[in-house]
Amino acid sequence: MNRFSLSDCNILWNKRKKPGGRDRVAIKTDLETMSKIVGEAMTYTRDKVLKENRETMVRFWLNTGTRIGYYIEIHYDAGLKAWGFSIDSEDKGGLGEIVSEKWPFLQILLDEDVEAETF
Repeated sequence: MNRFSLSDCNILWNKRKKPGGRDRVAIKTDLETMSKIVGEAMTYTRDKVLKENRETMVRFWLNTGTRIGYYIEIHYDAGLKAWGFSIDSEDKGGLGEIVSEKWPFLQILLDEDVEAETF
């Protein structure tokens, strides 16, 4: 797999659930430090499905220093040959997704329901 970088991606914030401005900045700031570990999680989840036929999801808590705890979840869909990459919180799910033109990522949220932001 080519070297993964979140700079090749966009965040699609769910317009109805997106966190406030400071929290969004904190989430994005922490994600910007995570390209290597996210790339490793992508390889791991893909290999678990393809080699062991075992659906696997990886969850990382984000170091945001905010009142609410945020995390990302990564899984690989073998049928679609793409990763799902969601941003969630302790109190409400579905805050956003990571998508990319370069990498095969699933987009579950509808275009009219999201606000795109680059890294």
